[in-house]
Amino acid sequence: MKKLLLAPLILATFGAATAFAGGRPVMYVVVDRVETTQDQSSISTIRIWGSFTRAKNPTLQLAEFSTPIDGYVQFGRGSDKEAPKWQKAAGTGKAVLVGSCAGAGGFETVTIHPANEKPKDVGENVPYPTGHIELFGDMFAGGRDNHLPEVKTLLAFVAAKQKVSPLCGGATIVAKNRGAQPVDDAWVGQWTVEFANGVMETCDLVKEGTANVTEPKRRSPGKVRDTMNGVVVLAFDDDRVERWTKIGHRMVVEHWASSDQFPGGAPVLGIAERTVGAKK
Repeated sequence: MKKLLLAPLILATFGAATAFAGGRPVMYVVVDRVETTQDQSSISTIRIWGSFTRAKNPTLQLAEFSTPIDGYVQFGRGSDKEAPKWQKAAGTGKAVLVGSCAGAGGFETVTIHPANEKPKDVGENVPYPTGHIELFGDMFAGGRDNHLPEVKTLLAFVAAKQKVSPLCGGATIVAKNRGAQPVDDAWVGQWTVEFANGVMETCDLVKEGTANVTEPKRRSPGKVRDTMNGVVVLAFDDDRVERWTKIGHRMVVEHWASSDQFPGGAPVLGIAERTVGAKK
């Protein structure tokens, strides 16, 4: 009899908790817009545009996350119930949590296409994987993960893309006749930058404000031309310009291929991390 009475008590106490998942999400998305294609009475294709970062190994709870990318994911049928939720998330600037320790279905492997890649209406018909959002409350889990490095980096990436604070920083003019500006110790050392276009860069920053950059097909010295409020502007001798913004232990890097494009032209975005084993 006691067992019979305990069963509904346990269900009442813990039953509601089954609606919430545990562990870390597999993907974070800041949604820009959502496109759907209607076929008769249902959605045949959903395309989610925005900024994405995804766990490199979804099965590990402490998995490293990928460099944020501006682009889109596309699925076929199955999104009728969840498409409106994605549409409501668009334009909020908040990170949507996707998946949990139990996985994220097709979100784990779907191709994240770069934003400049033209979408195809046919050929990519992977069914939309339902049940992997709102696992921690609402779409954004009340901002519970905003303190995590991968989410901070994603939000900073979005800020750079939208040309809003904190990447404005007042540093908008490259003074070509200005000498190198010294930097704080937090900037000094060797950094590895991974750009959204796949280019890898190594940059050595010296306290006195000089820099040396190396890429597979590029080498150039440079100088820190401006520094303020956690933002530095680097002007290189090969006429390229970078703006670095400090976010925790990482840097969001905006790269312009020529100084006349700075700051109004669209930069290539990247994330800089201190090179492993490099001395500060």
